[in-house]
Amino acid sequence: MDDTSKKLNAELEKNLAQLRALRDEVRLKAHLASMEVKDSWRELEPRLGAIMDQAAKSASEVSRKAVTEAIQALEKLRASIR
Repeated sequence: MDDTSKKLNAELEKNLAQLRALRDEVRLKAHLASMEVKDSWRELEPRLGAIMDQAAKSASEVSRKAVTEAIQALEKLRASIR
């Protein structure tokens, strides 16, 4: 594995850990939130599982971008709950 692949894998693992933590936090807050937030969560949650599964299988630029976008979507949803 070359240096670029190692860096990509390390970044992807870090982002996946952040994504899992955000997912768990938003899941809990959505459970207690308004119906609008619950609807947003129900739409986003299945996509998260698919993104995490794909990223775990393939450490690529596409995976990195998908994880980054999912993190941004979760952060936006989390901010709307506060």
